[in-house]
Amino acid sequence: MHTHVDGNDVPAHSGMAAGIALQTPMKKWHEDGFEIPGCFSGGGILFLFRLFCCKFFVGNSGRKFMAADRDSFSSLASIVELPPVEVGKGMALGEAIARRRSVRVYSSEAVELWEVSRLLWAAQGITQSAEGLRSVPSAGALYPLEVFLVAGNVRHLPIGVYRYRPQTHQLLGVHQRDVQSELSLAALGQHWVADAALVLIIAADFQRTTAKYGQRGIRYVLMEVGHAAQNVYLECTSLGLGTVLVGAFYDDQVQAILQLPPQEEPLAVLPIGRL
Repeated sequence: MHTHVDGNDVPAHSGMAAGIALQTPMKKWHEDGFEIPGCFSGGGILFLFRLFCCKFFVGNSGRKFMAADRDSFSSLASIVELPPVEVGKGMALGEAIARRRSVRVYSSEAVELWEVSRLLWAAQGITQSAEGLRSVPSAGALYPLEVFLVAGNVRHLPIGVYRYRPQTHQLLGVHQRDVQSELSLAALGQHWVADAALVLIIAADFQRTTAKYGQRGIRYVLMEVGHAAQNVYLECTSLGLGTVLVGAFYDDQVQAILQLPPQEEPLAVLPIGRL
């Protein structure tokens, strides 16, 4: 069974969240009409070559160090204060909806930290402080989602992995490794994950919702991921950025790369770059 995102055939989910991971690398699936076959077929050789290039040429290139004002690895702060979000600025909602597309080709230009601030706020930001309500609807206002940022080419932000704190609109440093090539490999070699200036990963702690709603809560969490991802799409469109929702990846590999606790399951990967 497969599901479709903007016309792209990706593997159906299994496990608690009806799953996400592929259980074997020999399975076939399609991305933009390109068939990734078994590793020992003729097409499989091309696929392995693409993986090799992603790992050794994209992942280890100096691309991410070309951005102006690039900070060093050693300067990664444990907490990063994000610029405040100015609500009411940007493209009209109707125009953003009409222009929204899935984008897989990005320029090498850096993304600004204030733009990252808007993207994170759109995904899970606090919009009503008295009750802690956020930018997306959540069953019972339980908010099971966690948003992670893999920074590669963000001005004034060191390369590394960060966890978003909606309550204080801050980033919490997880680790300071350049992991985009690893993340791309975990996503079956989808090279736009490695090419992007940054990647947002949306994970979920299902028990926050299922503790109240039982198995029905699984459905509610998956709905919420869609709300958050669409907000990111629309904010990207408003900012002149591009993104695509990637749903095909190995859960355990993404969990290891982000150093997620066992109860947090990755559900969506969103590479983001300037057009």
